[in-house]
Amino acid sequence: MACFIFGSIELTERFEVKGIEMPAIASSTVDVRSVPGMDGGVLVSNDLDPLEIKVTCRLTTDTIDPREVQQAWADAVARIRRAGTQALYLTPDRFRMAVLAGETPLEYANYSATGELTFLCADPVAYGREREITVPSGGSVTFHVDGTYPTAPTIAAASAVRDGTALVWRLRLDGGAYIAVETGSASARKVDADCARRVCKVADAVKLPTLESDWIVLEPGSHTLQMDKGTGAATVTYRERWL
Repeated sequence: MACFIFGSIELTERFEVKGIEMPAIASSTVDVRSVPGMDGGVLVSNDLDPLEIKVTCRLTTDTIDPREVQQAWADAVARIRRAGTQALYLTPDRFRMAVLAGETPLEYANYSATGELTFLCADPVAYGREREITVPSGGSVTFHVDGTYPTAPTIAAASAVRDGTALVWRLRLDGGAYIAVETGSASARKVDADCARRVCKVADAVKLPTLESDWIVLEPGSHTLQMDKGTGAATVTYRERWL
């Protein structure tokens, strides 16, 4: 296999990948509640479970002593364990945030051992390419979001100026839902919003969006973002998400 990277660690330098065990997509937990007087039940949620990936690897050594082979394996794996949660690349263009988990039984052979490296992805949805678009001051931009799963963008406006009537600076998605913030000044202010973490800042101070607005989520497909209140160009950055 050509690609096996964990954070900054190129694992193919030490391990030969023999096989990968993982589902096509993560399983889900379906929560159905019964309702008195109603046949069947009501679907409450159908959320994805954490994803487990098992990579069968072979480590070549310069010894036939199983004790020394075991120690060589432990030394090679120690960096992965210490790294904590990192981006796991099994293909060059997508990654999942993962952590090394579970035990690793070894099968010994002359000068080598084979075992499974088990990675747990608490977030089972993969990340793809990072994209950046610009919403012009007081204008709009149309763009296409690749992927198979919704993604939440970050928004950065270096010099946002609120609308003189509404007293807010606002971005609207596809003519419907929008995120708006009161800048607190008629002068240009810096606005940053992280829709995934649900954190908004005005002039580096935490500020809640207006009660009528909401965090923007981008479904796969074509979209238009419009600055329909206020001025000041905004950079919108998002990363593709893939099941």
